[in-house]
Formats: sequence, structure tokens, C-alpha cells
Amino acid sequence: DRILVLIVSWPISPTIYASGTLVASKTNVTLPYTVQLRSCGEDIDLGLREGQEAGRVTLTFRLEPETVRTRRWGFGDLTPYRASWWEDIPGVGVRAERIRRWTTLGCRTEWKSTQDDIVKAICDRLPTPGTGSLFGVELVERPAFVTVPPLPENAHLHNLATYFMLFATMRWLYLYFTAKRGDQNFHPAWKDLVKIIFLPAALDWQNRKRKGEAKRKRPVAPMLSKAFLNYTIDCTIDGLRLIVAAVKTVAGAELFSRLEVRELQCMRSGRRDAIYQHFVEKTDDQEHAQKIAIHTFHQVQKAMAGQLQLPEHPGLPPASPSGGRGVIAALGDGT
Repeated sequence: DRILVLIVSWPISPTIYASGTLVASKTNVTLPYTVQLRSCGEDIDLGLREGQEAGRVTLTFRLEPETVRTRRWGFGDLTPYRASWWEDIPGVGVRAERIRRWTTLGCRTEWKSTQDDIVKAICDRLPTPGTGSLFGVELVERPAFVTVPPLPENAHLHNLATYFMLFATMRWLYLYFTAKRGDQNFHPAWKDLVKIIFLPAALDWQNRKRKGEAKRKRPVAPMLSKAFLNYTIDCTIDGLRLIVAAVKTVAGAELFSRLEVRELQCMRSGRRDAIYQHFVEKTDDQEHAQKIAIHTFHQVQKAMAGQLQLPEHPGLPPASPSGGRGVIAALGDGT
């Protein structure tokens, strides 16, 4: 009924001289332990069988500081340790050698960078007692450090600079031979050259003389010319106007304020109702005056129609003995 736990720590791997297949012959294992459960001198086999729960065995290894210190870099996201156990099974075939190797079958390794000296192994079984029940921490080989070489310089003939120089050279050759072929018959005389050079200047002088600008003396300096002085005076006057407008705007002058600002000032001063009342009265007066003018115009038209004897027209009502009231009535209906 009593179960004993037997743990043996080995300074080096006890399977270093084991013979067998070459499977994982280069495996680097540290901290090898023999872990067995014994009862009455007999070993207990905790091999995983069908229907049993996985992950029944949990082992925790504490690594040596030297091992941890040399394996802190160069692994990236890769876990630098694996929990392994020693497997020793018969080979396949009659003359095949036994399969002896370190394997991680049925074991899961948990390791955190915050506790880099602790390796936790969760396994489904203990190794078979006949093979030594060996556990160990396998040191994962550091992955190769791949560096991206710099791109070589563009020393090929086919590049943008080469094509640009070729285009410039061809353009220069075209212009050179075109000019050389075109200048063969161009041999002007001295008089022709004088006309070519001085005739435009003479024509310009004649035009300025005809306009009355040839007698003007050139100013000593451009800043003392009349145009510059006029421009300076105009700019000064415009600047003074802007300054005066800004001062009056700040002072609250209505002439230099926008309509929105005027309306806001009117609302704050309490004169809005009075202004609206004045506007309504002014509008009523204009409408009343317009009605009086229209009425007067109608009266004048009626009076003129009563004085004239107009002939009868098929579109108008017949004239009455009252002196043209039918015409007046027609005009009245039309208005």
C-alpha cells in the first residue's frame, strides 16, 4: 500500500554511450533525472493507457544560472527548452537495432521569459521503468541568424542616367548637324549685319520720338522716377485709409460696420422695436401714397374720357346720353 518516489539526479546524461539507432544522436540534454514510483521494491508503470486522463504527471525543473545566461538571446519567439524523456523500444525488423532516443512524445513544455530559469513539463506518462525512467531538459539549438544583405549598387548599363545622357547626346548631334547644314549659304555683308543689328533699335527710337517719349531724360536712379513716387504716394494714402477705417471700426462707427454688427448693436441698445415701428409706418405711408396716385390717375383718365366723343367700337358698350358714361364704365371695368 505504500508508494515511494525515487528520484536520481545525474551530473551528465547516463545515455551518452548508449548504442542503437542514430535518431536524435545530437540531442543536447541537461539536468537528467530518474523518476520512478516503487512499491514493495517493485517499480510501477504509469504508461498512458486507453481511457486514462492525459497530463497526469507534472514536473518542474530549475535550470542552472550559467545555462540561462547563455540562452537569453537569439531565439525570438521560439522556446529555448523542451522537456524530453528517454525512449528505448525494439526496432522494426528481425535484424534492426533498438530505437533509443530522447523524445517529447506525450509531453508539453511551459516556459515564460519572466521566469527564465523554470521549465515546467506536463506529461501523459512516466517513462517505462525498464528503460531507466529518465527525464531531462533538452536545449533547443539556437536558430540561424539571417541577415538581409544590402542591395548592390546599380552599376548596370541600363539605367536612367545612361538613357538621359544618350538622349542629350543625340539631341546635341541633331542640332549641330542641322545648324551646320543650314548655315552654308548664310554669308551676309557688313551692311546687312548693320541693318540686322541696328534697325530694330532705330525703329524703336522713331516710335518713342513720335509719341513724345524720346526727349525724356532717364532718371538717375529708379527710386527717384515719377512713376515710383506716384506709386509710393498711392500706397501711403491707401495705408492711411485702412488705418482710419480700422480706428473708426473699433470706435463703433456704423459706416464701417457690417449689417450683422449694426443689428446686434441695435438689439443691445434697445432701439430695435422703434426702428421696426418706423419701418412699418414708412412702408404704410408709401403704400398709401401709391394708392392715392393710382386713384388720381384713374380720375384723370375718366375725366378725359368724358370730354372726348369717341366713335362706337364693337368691343365697347354703346354711348349713353349722359356724355360718354359707357366709355367710362368700360375703362372702369378694364382698370
